[in-house]
Amino acid sequence: MLNVTGAYDAESAALLLTTMHRLQKQLEDFTCQLHIAYDFGKDSGLVHDIVIERHDAGPEVRLHHLFGFFAEGDSDVSELRFSAGLTITSAGCTAEAMVDVDLERPLGEFGAGVHSPC
Repeated sequence: MLNVTGAYDAESAALLLTTMHRLQKQLEDFTCQLHIAYDFGKDSGLVHDIVIERHDAGPEVRLHHLFGFFAEGDSDVSELRFSAGLTITSAGCTAEAMVDVDLERPLGEFGAGVHSPC
């Protein structure tokens, strides 16, 4: 739980939440446009998720945007994942953004498995 003890702490927490909200909205807009523009197949889906986890080093907020789709001729779901995260520690904050794809079967130049295409 975030412990806000003063006006500066409250202002910092508000700025953090506003920034994460803006990033969530930007990722949501981008992935929705990508889902509309590219044919992932009739059974594809797009999920937006925000996860907050407590770690020994400090709390982590992670935004996930996940496409689930079936590669041609495959009955297992492949995934295209966009994520951004922020870990808060006593020493400061660490931000991370990532795009990866987890293919059950080869697709184009990528073999089965997890890849970071960007």
